[in-house]
Amino acid sequence: MKRWLPVLVVAMVMVAAVFVGSSRDDGPATLAQRSSRIAREVRCPTCENLSAADSEAPASIAIREEIRAQLEAGRTDGEVRAYLVDRYGKDILLKPDAEGLISLVWALPVAGLVAAAAGLVVVFRRWRRQSRATATDEDRALVAAAVRGQDEELDFLLTSLDDLERERAEGEIDDADYVALRDDYTARAAALVRGGAETEPVAASGGRSWRPVLVGLVVLAAAGGAGFAVARTAGERVPGQVLTGGGGVAETSGEKLNRAAAMVREGKALDALKLYDEIIRAEPENVQALANRGWVVRIVGKQANDAVLIDKGLEYIDRALAVDPKYPDALFFKGEILFRDKNDPAAAIPLFETFISVVGGPQEAPVVQQELEAAKQAAAAKELPRP
Repeated sequence: MKRWLPVLVVAMVMVAAVFVGSSRDDGPATLAQRSSRIAREVRCPTCENLSAADSEAPASIAIREEIRAQLEAGRTDGEVRAYLVDRYGKDILLKPDAEGLISLVWALPVAGLVAAAAGLVVVFRRWRRQSRATATDEDRALVAAAVRGQDEELDFLLTSLDDLERERAEGEIDDADYVALRDDYTARAAALVRGGAETEPVAASGGRSWRPVLVGLVVLAAAGGAGFAVARTAGERVPGQVLTGGGGVAETSGEKLNRAAAMVREGKALDALKLYDEIIRAEPENVQALANRGWVVRIVGKQANDAVLIDKGLEYIDRALAVDPKYPDALFFKGEILFRDKNDPAAAIPLFETFISVVGGPQEAPVVQQELEAAKQAAAAKELPRP
């Protein structure tokens, strides 16, 4: 057992290091940080390549509001995720749960690390045994007849042989190590009895080789590094993105849409419009880029009180609906422009109603449902005869 103590200590240090590295905590998160973190783990229900945190679609806005309301009610992050799964289904999560076949993503790195560590232990044991000498029957006879007190090193070896027998009897050493150490001590003691002609052990296989140790260390490092990387990044790829191989790989349209949405949130509308134009040049029927570009132009026009820009934004949204007449974001964007900017609530009502039917009902789009009710009230008020 004593001989395994260093191995156990190293294993415990490795496990502790991985645990600390993967569970680093910078202190308690604020409500806003928790809300943002959860939103980044949730898909936008009506987008193809965005999380709820990165999308300005009405469905994503509603999800962010729900998340914040749940957290303000005192629920934990796990309870909020469970609530979202119950409401939208498991596909709403960008990170896969560790269950079923997906659990292999989390289990395989751990299994690989354990297997690599076990292999390294075996390599070290073989390497250690290669450095020990073998003993002949003549060596054993010489050692059995040796008298203590002749030589300090010889006394040490004879004592070591006695200790070895005791450790074996008490079960503190396995049979393989016992045989290897006994032969090593015996051969070295016999060399001293013969007159010190051989004071160094003769390796059983021609000397000590460092190659197995180096190979074992490389395998362990590779398995540990790859396993940790897989466990940290598994499930975080946004739908629609492709696996890339590093630098020099072209940015996908989904990644560009993500970046454009981030620019809008940062107030960089012009930069976002340039990026949307780049996507549309490459993919003229990219419905998400068309709809989002139109909405950003409308926002700029609204801020500048410029009706021409609002009309320009509506043109892009109409182009998106020409590609996909039931694209939810475009339906909502056009409904909002007609209702809020054009003062035509009657024309906005069918757009809001189509949006709600596409996403699955009023409970899936509370914000749009509120706009629909407001549009109906405004339309009814306009139809009332004036006194």
